[in-house]
Amino acid sequence: MIIVNILLCFFLVIGLGGCQSEQEETPKAAAPKAIESASTVPTPAEKVKQQTVSLLQDPIEPVLVENPAQALAYWQKYKTSRPTLILLSNDPFLQPLPAQTAEQVLSELASASRQEIVSRSTARIANPLLLPAMATSAALRGQLFSSIIWEIPTDAPKDKLSAQAFRTQLLDIGAITTEEASSIEYDDGVIRGRIRNVPFQARHPQAMTPVTGPVIVHIDVGYFSPLYKGEIKTKLYPLLYKTLDKLRQQAAQVLTATISYSNQSSNLPLSTRFIGPDLATIFQQPNLLDKELPRLWRQRSHTLYLPNFFQAKEVNKLLLDMDISDPGQPSIKYALYQAHITRKQGDVALDYLAQAVALDSGYALEYLALSSLARDNDLPEKSLEMLQLAAETFPDDPFIKTQIISELQKSDQIDPARKILEQLQGLNWSETFYPNWPAKLEELKTQLTQQE
Repeated sequence: MIIVNILLCFFLVIGLGGCQSEQEETPKAAAPKAIESASTVPTPAEKVKQQTVSLLQDPIEPVLVENPAQALAYWQKYKTSRPTLILLSNDPFLQPLPAQTAEQVLSELASASRQEIVSRSTARIANPLLLPAMATSAALRGQLFSSIIWEIPTDAPKDKLSAQAFRTQLLDIGAITTEEASSIEYDDGVIRGRIRNVPFQARHPQAMTPVTGPVIVHIDVGYFSPLYKGEIKTKLYPLLYKTLDKLRQQAAQVLTATISYSNQSSNLPLSTRFIGPDLATIFQQPNLLDKELPRLWRQRSHTLYLPNFFQAKEVNKLLLDMDISDPGQPSIKYALYQAHITRKQGDVALDYLAQAVALDSGYALEYLALSSLARDNDLPEKSLEMLQLAAETFPDDPFIKTQIISELQKSDQIDPARKILEQLQGLNWSETFYPNWPAKLEELKTQLTQQE
């Protein structure tokens, strides 16, 4: 893939095929912090001296979030330090905020609690504050950073970068003005410009240079999508180590690091989910970059490599050993689920999936895939069962409930379908993002009445 194509299609994420499993066994680390309580950590920028540490030289506790927009809740705290954002992603998240609600969004981002920002920065609710692809735009509008550096994931030569392609793409989505577009230029592997009067760079991996001043690092797992081409050609862990070592060479002083899974918003397969916690472990223990892979990570590498040679039994044996070594790792449970699905051992597989979900609710997205599969195979009861399991894990997701209504409608279960519909009609649907949904629900109500 040439870099021009990346710049023209940087909102398209290519899934990491065939990845499985989770964290290591030798260097024991506390689990990375997820969403903190709104009562304990305020969102508004605090006027206190904010400490930095040497990036990937000193330990730091990263924050794992589902999507990049949720990271705004953690970036806000450091606004007064005027840091640089170093963004590693396959998408610069520059989708513009809706013009009619932009000022309201910025006001709420500045005043809402951390928990409120996290819960509303997703497309999977009726009334989102903003969408994941708007994360960087919101940060620019909110003046959270003194500059932004987007590290572009590519293995193409740096002279393939195209400032013109970058300008065109941003203009097409309304992310920049014509004046801002005129500021965008290319020089030796770096596209430079000013967006919202903030210096912005898009850099080729060979153009990374040291960054002065405080920084915040955000890594979206989708960054590795264009770079990872399977264990035979690429090998995932050397890729992760090489990426973080290049990041370390920037000799930056970091305030915090955030990592997003993007399984919900970017169609990254759940088999990539382990990458987030493994990256977090390296931030917690940066000396791992100078050591051999921990035993559990070596085993995981084998589970990625062996399927290329139809070694399913050996993979299953490795996974069982990994599960015994570290039974609290959800991605190992998920990998075992996948292994048993392949062997058509459905009940055992679903038990492993339930264990994965109990440890990490993000894996409940798999229930939606299973529901679709059951529907395609004319198994309505099984489809409904999977949807109900997903809804239990994601009670605020109205779109799962609309699918449940559809399944109930097919089996003439009108009363339970109507009760769910009443709940949906009582929601505050976004006039910006989902203006047509109240009418859709009213139409569905009519259909249910006619079906009685």
